[in-house]
Amino acid sequence: MAELASRLRPQLQATVLPILRRLSAKTGSTALLSVADGDQALILLTEEPADTTFHLAVRQGARHPLDRGADGIAILAGRPRSSDDSDEVIRARELGYAVTIGALQAGAIGVAAPIVTSDWATSSIGIVQLGGECDPKVSEVVIAAAAEAAKRLVGDYGDAR
Repeated sequence: MAELASRLRPQLQATVLPILRRLSAKTGSTALLSVADGDQALILLTEEPADTTFHLAVRQGARHPLDRGADGIAILAGRPRSSDDSDEVIRARELGYAVTIGALQAGAIGVAAPIVTSDWATSSIGIVQLGGECDPKVSEVVIAAAAEAAKRLVGDYGDAR
């Protein structure tokens, strides 16, 4: 998946980067596109906010376990139910997005939604920000960004079903 993603990166940038830029600007947070690579989440693209004094920087190419962090949990939530689903994945599937606090970095809040282009999600779009609380409206903006990315990706590459 990582090799395929690296070959598709120019198309993904053209398709998803404008969405990440808008998401970052609307939330004042670092926006990111993550893809599943085996049992890991690979951060493929990031966009940092231009108008903030402080924000978290996330390194493109960073990896973490798929079951940690909002981005990975969102990917798992975009897949069919499994007996291995954690409570976080079940909740994210019900809500349509995942939220984690301090899962990958103390003081960091992550909010992500799966990019659903088939019945097996392989990517998510989300934000990471500093703080103890997250504005409830952020989830709506993240869900809308993921839906827009799915629509554009299906239009660009066709439905994978």
